[in-house]
Amino acid sequence: MNDNDKSKEELIQEVQTLRQQLELLTNDSAEYKKTEAEHRRLSRAIEYTAEAVIVTDPQGKIEYVNPSFERMTGYSKAEVLGKNPRILKSGWHDALFYRRLWQTILAGQVWLGRIINRRKSDEIYYEEMTIAPVLNRVGKVVNFVAIKRDITERVQAEEARYREFRLLERLSNQTQPTTIATTPDQLPLHERSSEAFEKLVQHYNNILDLALEQRSYKIEHNISEELRNISEQLGLLQAQPRDVTELHSIALKNKIRQVNTIRAQAYVEEGRLTVLELMGYLVSFYRGSYIGAEAENTARDLLNRTNEE
Repeated sequence: MNDNDKSKEELIQEVQTLRQQLELLTNDSAEYKKTEAEHRRLSRAIEYTAEAVIVTDPQGKIEYVNPSFERMTGYSKAEVLGKNPRILKSGWHDALFYRRLWQTILAGQVWLGRIINRRKSDEIYYEEMTIAPVLNRVGKVVNFVAIKRDITERVQAEEARYREFRLLERLSNQTQPTTIATTPDQLPLHERSSEAFEKLVQHYNNILDLALEQRSYKIEHNISEELRNISEQLGLLQAQPRDVTELHSIALKNKIRQVNTIRAQAYVEEGRLTVLELMGYLVSFYRGSYIGAEAENTARDLLNRTNEE
């Protein structure tokens, strides 16, 4: 496992170990050298991790940030040392939010949550943050360690997916044109056409593999065309948003049961974008079907009026 694969819990433990080792340094040369070597190893791990790391004193004054913090926020280490993390505040959270956060960590507990912050460029971004207290040998809080992960792209994809979901729901609930078979009871697709649904799950399963392969190994696959084909099949089967969600969920569960945690997370992250693209193509299919049906009805009305005249 490389440094970028380390969990937040491992990073926090490493910071705690580093602090304890610094306190235990003695004048004994051998012990000093051993502790110093371990100190360098842990420092290097934290320096190169993909997550942003902040270490503050008990009052919240920043004592350390790693390079990932600088990349994420746009602030250099020199600009933030001695400052409070509130320099990242976006104004999106009220005083109660921060009061509860501080109550949690001052009580010696770990705080985990999603927070909206602001980069130096004034750009809003979303982050997933874990804050843990670092205790000395007598149980006193001597530092706080915050591990931050930028999840802006994921949140934007989720929001876009929700918008597509609502649009798809409206379109698929409208009166269907003659080009699409009507299903009065609107049962879930897996109940109406179980065999067709199972084939679609298998097809989508393969697409998830291709998407992950393309992301991991830069091997080009025509994933968009594959998703477009599935969307047409779903459209002809008069699929609802719930059917798309169910299709995605079943395929994703099949994948993550068979792999380790890191690969499972990769499937989840890539799947968010894949299902969003699939919904977009299905929306386009329905739009095209309705536009075609409306044009056909308009032409028929004109012909009827002409004949009447």
